[in-house]
Amino acid sequence: MSQMESTKGEQPGKGDKIAMVLLGKNSHDKSIIENIMLNTKDFTAGNEKNTETTDGYNICIINTPDHCHKQNTKHETDSMRSIKEIYPGRHAFLLIIKDTQLSEEEMEMFTQLKVIFGEKMVENMIVVLVCNQEIKSGEAFLQADANLKKLLVECGRRLCVYNRIKDIKGNELRKQIMEKWEFLRKKQDYKAIIPPPGPERTYEEMKPVPQVSWGAEKSKATPEKFLQRAQLTVRTSGNEEMTGMTTVVLLGNDRKKKDHIGNIILDKPHFQTKDTCEKILHTIDGQKVCIINTPDLFHKSVWWDPEGSSMEELKPSYTGPRVFLLILRDKHLSSQDMEMFTELKKKFGEKMVENTIVMVEKKLASSSMDKHISFKSQYHAILEECGRRKCVYNREIKNVELIRKLKKHTEGFQNYQTLALHRERGPDSFRKHENALQAVQIQPSIRERPQKDLTIVLLGQTGSGKSASGNTILKKQAFKSHASSVPVTTECQMEKGVVFEKNITVIDTPDFFNEDLTDQEDQIKRCKDLTQPGPDVYLLVMQLGRFTEGEREVLPNLKKVFGEEVTSKIVILFTGKEKLRDKSLPDYISGSDQELQELVKSCHSRCHAFNNNDKNHHQVKKLLDLIGSMQGNAENYPKKKQKDNKDCVIL
Repeated sequence: MSQMESTKGEQPGKGDKIAMVLLGKNSHDKSIIENIMLNTKDFTAGNEKNTETTDGYNICIINTPDHCHKQNTKHETDSMRSIKEIYPGRHAFLLIIKDTQLSEEEMEMFTQLKVIFGEKMVENMIVVLVCNQEIKSGEAFLQADANLKKLLVECGRRLCVYNRIKDIKGNELRKQIMEKWEFLRKKQDYKAIIPPPGPERTYEEMKPVPQVSWGAEKSKATPEKFLQRAQLTVRTSGNEEMTGMTTVVLLGNDRKKKDHIGNIILDKPHFQTKDTCEKILHTIDGQKVCIINTPDLFHKSVWWDPEGSSMEELKPSYTGPRVFLLILRDKHLSSQDMEMFTELKKKFGEKMVENTIVMVEKKLASSSMDKHISFKSQYHAILEECGRRKCVYNREIKNVELIRKLKKHTEGFQNYQTLALHRERGPDSFRKHENALQAVQIQPSIRERPQKDLTIVLLGQTGSGKSASGNTILKKQAFKSHASSVPVTTECQMEKGVVFEKNITVIDTPDFFNEDLTDQEDQIKRCKDLTQPGPDVYLLVMQLGRFTEGEREVLPNLKKVFGEEVTSKIVILFTGKEKLRDKSLPDYISGSDQELQELVKSCHSRCHAFNNNDKNHHQVKKLLDLIGSMQGNAENYPKKKQKDNKDCVIL
C-alpha cells in the first residue's frame, strides 16, 4: 500500500486523507479498532500500515507494537520513530485502554510516548476505552482513577467508549471517533495556514494598552487579515489615556447567548449574530466598561479558524481589570465544551480562571438568579477551577439584576488586579493604593454588609442522615438522599445557598472510614481542597438510638485526618429528633452509653438534633446560632502556635 500523500486544494471533511496511529499495550484490542475504522475483518498486529476508504474518508491506520511490554528497547524505539515518517499530513493518535483504572506501568508508557512523539502529541490524541458494558464518556470520566483522569485532562478529555457487547460492528464507535477527528481537523487546518506569531504571550504577561476608543469597533474575520497578523488597537476620540476601565470578554460556543448577555449588560440591542470579533465601550453606573464579544470557538464549518487569530488580537487590547464571562448551557456539557475551556486557558493563560464567571441559562418563569439549579457532573471541574463563581440567569432577566449579581463577583478580584498593577509601578504606588483600599474596606458601607460566609462539612457513617441534613440546612434537595442498603454518597459534593441572609456552603462527604470506600485518600484530599483555607464547622452526623463501633472510633480517626484540634470545630448533629417524643436532647444523652457521653463531652457538649421531615426552618436557625456561639468563643482564645501542634494536618 502506498504511503499517504497530501493533496493541495482539497476541501476539508469527506475525501480527507487521515493517518490514525493506534497506541496501547494490547495488540488484540488495537486490531479490533483497526478493523472497525477500516470496516474490514482482517486481523493485523505489530507495526503495520493499512489504508481504506471508509464513509468517504481515506483512512490510513498505523498499528504499533505493544509499548508496555518492551520498555525502551532500541528496536522498539527505532520502530516507533519510523512511524513518524509515515504521517506527513493530517493525523490523530488513538490510545486504546481497557479499564478506567490505569496502572503505573501504563502511565510510564504514556510518558514514553510523549518522549518519542513529542509533548504536543496530546493535542491530537483521542482515548478509546474498550469495555463490556454500556457506559457514556462522561460516566467513564467520573469512574476513572486519578491516573486516567490526569491523562484525559492532558488530552483535552477526548474520550470515546467502545461497548463490545452492544456495538458489535463498531458503528457507534466509528461515529464517535470521526466526530472527535472533525474537531482536531479544524485545529490542524488553522495551525497549517496561520504561522505562529513568535513566542506566545500569555494572559498574565499582557500589558495594558494606554488608549481606547469610544463606540463599537469590529474586527472582520478574513484569512487575509489573519495572515497579516493585524493588531487590534483602540483609541479614544481625544487620544487621552483611559484609566479604571473594566473589560468584559464574552466567551462560549453559542453566539446567540453571548449576544443576549452583552445586550442585557448594555441595556440595548447592539450585538447581532455574526462571525466577527466585536467590541463596544459603554458606561455603567459611572464605570467605563469595554465589552468584547467573541466568535464561537472551534465550532465553525469554514476551512480557516477565525477564532485563533481573533483571540490573539484581543490579548493586547484589554486594559485595567478584566472579567471573562464563560456562557454555558443548562442541561449538559459536551466534550467540545470541555475542549473549548482547555483551549481558552491555553490562549489566555491558566490565570484567566481567577477572573472567570460561569454563566448558565436556566428556563424559569421568573428572572431571579437565586433559584436552585442542580449542576451536572461535567460542570464541577469548570466551576471549581473558576472558584465556583457562577451566575444563573434566564431570558427574562433585566439589566439591573444582572449587573448587581455580576458586581458581587467582580468587586473582589478588581481590587486585587488594581493592587497588582500598582505593585508593578513600584513600592510607593503600591503602598499608597493598598492603604487607600484598606481605608475604604474599614469604612462602614452605605449598603448593608452581608454576614460572614459559613462553610459546613458533613461527616458521619453511611446511613446517618448527612445528605438529608444538608438538604434541611439549605432548604432544597441539593444532595441525593434516600433509603438504601449501599452508600448513596460516594464522593464529596459541594452546594451553596443563602440561609437567614447568610451565604452557606455545605460539603457532603462519603463515610471516610468505610472499608468499601476505595478512594479514601482522594476523597479526603478533595474535601480539604473544597474547604480551603478550612471549614468553619464540622457537623458530625449521628442517628438517635444508634451508636456503632465505627462511631466509637470516629474521634481518633478524625484527628488523624484533620488534626488534633478538629474537636474545636465539631458540632454533633443527631438525626431522627422525632424519636425523642417528649424527651429533651440533654436527657437522652445523660441516659445513653457512657462512651457516647464522653464523645459529646470531647466536643465541648455542642450538640443539636434535626427532624429532617420537619419543614419548619426554626431548627436550622438554632443550629446556626450554636455555630455562631462556637465561633465567638473561639475568637476569645489565643490560637496555639503551629510548632505546638506537630501532628495537626494543615487544611
